[in-house]
Amino acid sequence: QNSWTFPQLFAIRVPNLQFGMFQRITVLLATIATARYEYALPLPKKDKHAFILFRFALKITIITILICLLSGITYGIINGKGFDFYQAGNFKGAAREWIKEARGGSSSAQYNLGLIYSTGEGVPKDLRNSLFWYEKSLKQGFPKAFTVLGKWYYSGNDVVEVDYSKAYEYFYEATKNHDEEAAYHLGLMYENGNGIHKDLPMAETMYRRAALSGSSAASFRLAFFYESG
Repeated sequence: QNSWTFPQLFAIRVPNLQFGMFQRITVLLATIATARYEYALPLPKKDKHAFILFRFALKITIITILICLLSGITYGIINGKGFDFYQAGNFKGAAREWIKEARGGSSSAQYNLGLIYSTGEGVPKDLRNSLFWYEKSLKQGFPKAFTVLGKWYYSGNDVVEVDYSKAYEYFYEATKNHDEEAAYHLGLMYENGNGIHKDLPMAETMYRRAALSGSSAASFRLAFFYESG
């Protein structure tokens, strides 16, 4: 099964914006700057280029800190009691709140219910219930639900069989909201020809998009592409 972590809750998201993305971009830029300075990659060694990248990374770090500070004000407004309970470790209380909100039509609460039913936090672990709530959220267009179900259909599990057609559809929809996980998995599908024609240039394009959004896995695949020519 997929291993889920706290940051994947909607609770740390302002709609269509992941704070972690800024941190990943900072790390990526700093890494590139180090490579430019220490190893003269990908161009001849120039201190000026490395300095510019480090300065840009510093600016993004400052912006990240400011956004995270402001986000503390918005958490309660956006997520309500469910997130407060979850953050305090009261998973059953979070589940009760999200069930009420999900039945009222909240796509984010439906997504969060899908998540906790897949992990068994506050509710008995039940992948069928998880699928039910993820699909509810997806039908309302909640971006992350497309990525999660895309991964389910890409790999298969106890409640869904591998279906590359659905996986591709869901990943494609998620990339419209700049989801780096979805872009990375589309890269895998294009590289390996999973249910679609093998297309290495498209795979490279998807990996590049994901890497620029902070995906370390995509950066690794992209480096492999460059190394192999």
